Amino acid sequence: MDPLALTQADIAAAATTLDCEAAAINAVIEVESPSGGFLPDGRVIILFERHVFWEQLVAAGIDPSTVNLPESILSQQRGGYIGGAAEYARLAQAAAIHQEAAYAACSWGRFQIMGYHAISLGYTNAVAMAAVFAKGEAVHLAAFVSFVQLDADLLKALRARKWATFAKIYNGPAYTANLYDTKLASAYARYSAALSTTTEAA
Repeated sequence: MDPLALTQADIAAAATTLDCEAAAINAVIEVESPSGGFLPDGRVIILFERHVFWEQLVAAGIDPSTVNLPESILSQQRGGYIGGAAEYARLAQAAAIHQEAAYAACSWGRFQIMGYHAISLGYTNAVAMAAVFAKGEAVHLAAFVSFVQLDADLLKALRARKWATFAKIYNGPAYTANLYDTKLASAYARYSAALSTTTEAA
């Protein structure tokens, strides 16, 4: 067993805390990071968002238009993704300009939580959050639980399996472009059916 990986016991405990179905949390996990919370090389899985980096630089008092970086790293438009370990190369280029802004512009781990949420989740900053996330997926799950608890509408949507509402809040207004709501509904249906089959067999 992978010591960094989540267990169904972890997920069941989180479901109890959130008063939702374990199948709902499993659906979020599958849609957000189907390959797991870590890369094969042991680093936390990330996705660098170049448009968020632009926003974070502005927040840090830096004019992005004066920064010498390619559009694949810094842009007001979404995109530029490479995926996998290559995302760390994008992060490194951004971090050379402003480390905290770069880490805040990444989504991290099993639940792909944006680094700019770090302080609201109890971390000192995004860099600190990333360091703690390296300890295992159980940390990612704890952060997800806290994140959902901070938003009453998000929690309500998760409990009621209102996937369009959940996806709009969790993934942003462009959620339909990636069919997040449809994917979540499909994944939930499978996990719920599997749980029912297991319960009946028992």
